[in-house]
Amino acid sequence: MTAIRSSKRKPSRINHSPKKARQNRIYDLAGVVDLYQVHPNTVRNWGKQGLPHLRDGKKRLFRGEDLNTFHRRGRERRTFSCRPGELYCVRCRQRHSLVGRRVSFHWKNAVAGLLDWECPDGQGRNVTHMKRSGYDRLAKAGVNLSSDIDD
Repeated sequence: MTAIRSSKRKPSRINHSPKKARQNRIYDLAGVVDLYQVHPNTVRNWGKQGLPHLRDGKKRLFRGEDLNTFHRRGRERRTFSCRPGELYCVRCRQRHSLVGRRVSFHWKNAVAGLLDWECPDGQGRNVTHMKRSGYDRLAKAGVNLSSDIDD
């Protein structure tokens, strides 16, 4: 008999709030685990990735200020902006220029809709929620947009 697995998985990467820890507080390993709701090995890996910590015998101690700085820098490393006419493909995790490509836009209401486009690397179809201002920026950049209105 096989076990039934839950379809709900934790995301592989969680963007922790860079202001979650109190600035002037010292946390031990268990305190960080409770604060961020992560496994102790995750906190140990953060130490290997550059999270500063102090040693008190065998205990690791973390300053709240260092925790916040570590998470703020991690968030900054993972964010970037695309140039006009570019979109980020969630399948291949690359930026792609849509200039000169034909993409379809399905209006859901007067201010927003869904941009339906194919990854140039053949990774599959992407659907991006976009407001009218984003639509206008893509059109101005030279993206060939075919649009329709959903009722």
